[in-house]
Amino acid sequence: MSIEFLTFWAIGIYYLSVVLYVCLDGFGIGLGCLHIFARNDDEKRVFLNAVGPVWDGNAVWIVITTGILLAAFTKVFTSLLSGFYLPIMGIIFGFMIRSAAIEFRSKNDSKVWRHTWDFVFWIASLLLALDFGIILGHTIQGVPIDATGVIAPHSFRFFSIYPLIVGFFSLFLFSVHGGMYALNKTEGALAKYVKRIVLALYPLLIISWIILTIATFTQHIHMLDIFTMYPAMFSLIFVATATLLGLPYLVLKKRFTAAFFVSCLLIFSFVTIYASGMYPYFAVSSLDKAFSLSIFNCANSYLSLFVVFVVSVCGIPLSFFYFSYVYKVFRGVVKINQTSY
Repeated sequence: MSIEFLTFWAIGIYYLSVVLYVCLDGFGIGLGCLHIFARNDDEKRVFLNAVGPVWDGNAVWIVITTGILLAAFTKVFTSLLSGFYLPIMGIIFGFMIRSAAIEFRSKNDSKVWRHTWDFVFWIASLLLALDFGIILGHTIQGVPIDATGVIAPHSFRFFSIYPLIVGFFSLFLFSVHGGMYALNKTEGALAKYVKRIVLALYPLLIISWIILTIATFTQHIHMLDIFTMYPAMFSLIFVATATLLGLPYLVLKKRFTAAFFVSCLLIFSFVTIYASGMYPYFAVSSLDKAFSLSIFNCANSYLSLFVVFVVSVCGIPLSFFYFSYVYKVFRGVVKINQTSY
């Protein structure tokens, strides 16, 4: 078993984990962003109970993603997590207060108590959606990585135009994806209301996508290299465009299950476009491209990669079994009762 095979195996599992995390926990974050639009206590509880039984299982995939970086690409882990220290802490803080809000919100009948946790749940979801997108935008735009693989803090500005564009696109994408999930978990008047919210947010997603596409292919032309080298890769852009334009049709036709899976396909397309455009880099250095963090200059030893291979072969099937069983148990629309969140 060659080290090249093990390296690409680790990359494959990393990519799979990212896609599954964005598809699964993405709708939880998105539904949290929509939580503020709930009109009364019952609607807020429906939103919470739509994600409450599954959010922790969904979050497993980001743990796997981080674990692969630590075990197989330690240089990437140490460089990005130290360079993005404050936004990473924002993500961790967002996970903490979001999960606390889900668990504690309905433990007390006080309106002040519930409104406080409602706000916490919404702001944490908003923080996560924006934070993920901004970090992603910086890896494309370039960060000041020096020859030692360290991000120079004095020349790094977290809030700049392009990463913010990616951040708002991420926010609208998660929100629409969360709405697609909510359409499958609600019924009656609430389902009609969620449908109106999704259709109202859809133009913002389209606008942010157009702005992001123009900004990427004019300012960061390196993202096009793989597409010009292999023209067949443009099929990914076609799939992303077709699924994006097809979503409102499915919603209007009330084909909500199909709309959710098409939304997952849309996310898969965007993640794959990003991964293809970035290949073989995890992050591009704005100081010198030779300092960029790539698959080949950051891979760990043969033993580390082999351990990742063995653990993933044993663990990934168990993870698939777990989350498929959970979704089977909690399938169908949400019904509020005394045991609900």
